Amino acid sequence: MKKLLLLCMLLCVGGCSTEKQREENRYYFLFATPLKEHKIWLEAEKGFRDACNVYQLHCDWEGPTTIDTEEMNQVIETGIMQKADAIITQGVVSDKLLKKADKKQIPVMLVDSDMPSSKRFGYIGKDFKKQATLLLADVEKQFGKQAPLKIAIQVAEKNFNIAKQQIAQVETIFAQHAGGYRIVSISESKSDNVRAKKEWDSVMEEHQDINVAINFAGESASSCYEAATKYNIRE
Repeated sequence: MKKLLLLCMLLCVGGCSTEKQREENRYYFLFATPLKEHKIWLEAEKGFRDACNVYQLHCDWEGPTTIDTEEMNQVIETGIMQKADAIITQGVVSDKLLKKADKKQIPVMLVDSDMPSSKRFGYIGKDFKKQATLLLADVEKQFGKQAPLKIAIQVAEKNFNIAKQQIAQVETIFAQHAGGYRIVSISESKSDNVRAKKEWDSVMEEHQDINVAINFAGESASSCYEAATKYNIRE
């Protein structure tokens, strides 16, 4: 994530600034985070603030504490009004806002989830095809290529494009598995530990014959492990 911020700063510097920042001769960068207090995004915040300190930038880290794209949109809207020099956010926000930022010559860098047809400046994130390929390789290492796979998946939010894209790549890549596969459950954590635990417990109580569990939400893995242990299907 530090590399991301360094890249953003090197490429994005040169936009407009607020009067106060002009007086200070400091660029203003806004990170509109999807989750202000989530442990994964807090790592991104550390990299962001470290980079801002190195380059002596003024920076803000703002966003909701639970999944709320409307609040993210409001943060970006405010950043545009404040004439931020660059905005960093996850690609789950309003396309209209990215167009508005582009018209104001404010570059927007998307991370984690892309909006390819938007007016975003750039995108840095995962290669979902490679991710699915690595997942299948690991599964086949454990079970071989002939074992039928019964899969349960947990994402943060089913309706987010990032979740849809990751699941789509799993379906495409796992179709190459000679033993066949079936996705029996797709649950969502809503980026909440309590919800993640409840969902995995429910899934594994109903589907105790699954042999593959995939977590695409950062808070889901430990809950998945606990549920698998509880129902004695850890393997």
